[in-house]
Amino acid sequence: MEHDDQKPDRPGWLPTEREGDIVTPARAGIMWDAVQAQLPQWRTLLERMRRQPGIHNCRSATLTWLVPGEAVNWWRLPPGIRRLPSGRTVLVPPAEHVYDGRAAVHPVIHWATSPGRRRGLTDPTVLMSAIHAARVAEWMPARAVTWLPVGRWWHALRAPRRQVWSTAGGLSYAPAIVEPRTDTLAWLVPVGSFEPADVPAGMELLTEGHMEIPPAPAARTGRHTEPPPLHWTMPPGERAVIAPPDQLLRELHATLAGMRR
Repeated sequence: MEHDDQKPDRPGWLPTEREGDIVTPARAGIMWDAVQAQLPQWRTLLERMRRQPGIHNCRSATLTWLVPGEAVNWWRLPPGIRRLPSGRTVLVPPAEHVYDGRAAVHPVIHWATSPGRRRGLTDPTVLMSAIHAARVAEWMPARAVTWLPVGRWWHALRAPRRQVWSTAGGLSYAPAIVEPRTDTLAWLVPVGSFEPADVPAGMELLTEGHMEIPPAPAARTGRHTEPPPLHWTMPPGERAVIAPPDQLLRELHATLAGMRR
């Protein structure tokens, strides 16, 4: 019978209990990169990342996610979260050491979610979205439209509404802001995630200045609702208010290509 640690889908760097009930040191920057969050400052990420494998080290009070190499090179991370330098040692627990928060006793270093289905690696888009979602409360207006500085929490990609309205409907994970004064849609994107050359023709990347942001309740909630003039295309809620840049660009290019046919 084939044992778990002999299965071809288990990566060689992921230890098992059969190899000894101990953690194994591995170096970031070789098989994967590592993003580490300090606890308790970022404890909310435990819940937001419950479907993604992450290493919880109770001794150092950290959460560490292993991501595909170079996937987070351009990220600008907030205080308390960092990308570990290449060569930095990460203590990787056996795949069976998973603790969901309910047992009375647990290993000091364990997986917060089973590493099996994703072979120990975290989806970087999900991680980025979770980090930004955890920060939304820092800047999201509660009741009224507010002028906020561009470049502190996000940049913005602005496009003519008539060209990209269909894209807004397709991006169910990232609401856009409807700006009636300029007849545009604006998506908030991570700081530093776009180069000017990435921006499709006719669109604008905002990296400085100030921008009007509607409060979370100012959103379109259905086909027959009538939101305020400046509003979100859908309720921000727990969505990734900061749009994943790669997915956003793919959707925009697809929309523009469809218009040219």
